Amino acid sequence: MGFLLSQSIGPHRVMSFDVAHLGGSSWLCFATTEGQQCGVVKLKGRGPEGEADIVLFGSVGVNGHHGWYRIGEIQASPPAKLGFAKGTSR
Repeated sequence: MGFLLSQSIGPHRVMSFDVAHLGGSSWLCFATTEGQQCGVVKLKGRGPEGEADIVLFGSVGVNGHHGWYRIGEIQASPPAKLGFAKGTSR
């Protein structure tokens, strides 16, 4: 989407930020030898240390981001459709 926006309105008007968080939990699914397993997984914090909510780089980083934005702690949300919780398809 960022590429399309930069082509549409100009690259000097579009910035990309990576998300930083303090850790928490997330609902994730993994493929295992027994099949798919889904559930709440604990997450480690991610991103630069410090108090700033937004960190701007001096230039575009190796992953194409202009900086970080911090969202605090993440909390898991169960799937919207219960069948996904059991690893079944639609």
